[in-house]
Amino acid sequence: MYHDSVSFPVYCRECWWGDGWDASSYARDYDFNKSFFEQFSELLKVVPRLALFQRNIVNSDYSNMVVESKNVYLSHSVTQKSENVFYSKSVDASRDIFDSLNIINGSENLYENVEAQGNYNSQYLLLCRGVLDSYYCVDCINCSSCFMSYNLRNKQFNIRNKQYTREGYLKELEKLNFKSHQAREALQGEFEEIKKKAIYRFGNITKCVDVTGNNLLNVKNAKDCFEIYEAENCKFCYRALYVKDCMDFTFGGWSELCYEYVTGSINNYNVKFSSNAFSVRDADYADYCMDCNSIFGCIGLKKKENAILN
Repeated sequence: MYHDSVSFPVYCRECWWGDGWDASSYARDYDFNKSFFEQFSELLKVVPRLALFQRNIVNSDYSNMVVESKNVYLSHSVTQKSENVFYSKSVDASRDIFDSLNIINGSENLYENVEAQGNYNSQYLLLCRGVLDSYYCVDCINCSSCFMSYNLRNKQFNIRNKQYTREGYLKELEKLNFKSHQAREALQGEFEEIKKKAIYRFGNITKCVDVTGNNLLNVKNAKDCFEIYEAENCKFCYRALYVKDCMDFTFGGWSELCYEYVTGSINNYNVKFSSNAFSVRDADYADYCMDCNSIFGCIGLKKKENAILN
């Protein structure tokens, strides 16, 4: 994810996590004749970085921001033991996902889904939750075997918002022959019209209290937050899971008391003005530090404590 022109070395995953180097070798004494930021900038220019942010992954070399997942390809921000994810973004605890965005809550076997919660074996769904065996649907909840429908609740065997018997539904699907590429091209045009007909909620907000933003699930007391789940007391956060008391925070989870944090926060506590850290506690101005406590202005440290400028 770094341009060739960067001044610092960029290591592959195995090299960066390996024991062949130690970020402490880049340590320097604090110079009271220079500002801290000048010295921190100098350190930023020399300490090696990880080419792609990956941890505890299997067969997922061509992916970024992936944690505890398997078989992920050309996808970004995939977590919680997701598996078989291709060309997708923001996928949590789901598997067999293709060309999709914002997929959570154990979704499985999806293609071209956007904002999915607990969907199964479905294609071309937008803002659907708990939907099974369906195609080309918008804002359907707890539905199964629906086709080209919108704003349905607890329905089954619907085509274009018309109720069918099971036998009638299957017979109509056979007539459509939507498995051919030519038929799908025509159906895509109809789906675009369905999107225009559908009625949309002001925000995709579920089981939340005192919140503003969008794509929120089980969140309490949050302001201007987007794509956050299982969170409390947050402000100006994006793509955050299981976080509490965080502000100006993006791409992280299982963390508390974080401020001005960008990218890759996992299991952190009281971390500020930092990025790309795992299991870090009581840290300011840290970048790519793992399993560290009480650090200030450090880069690339692993299992260290009480450090300044490495």
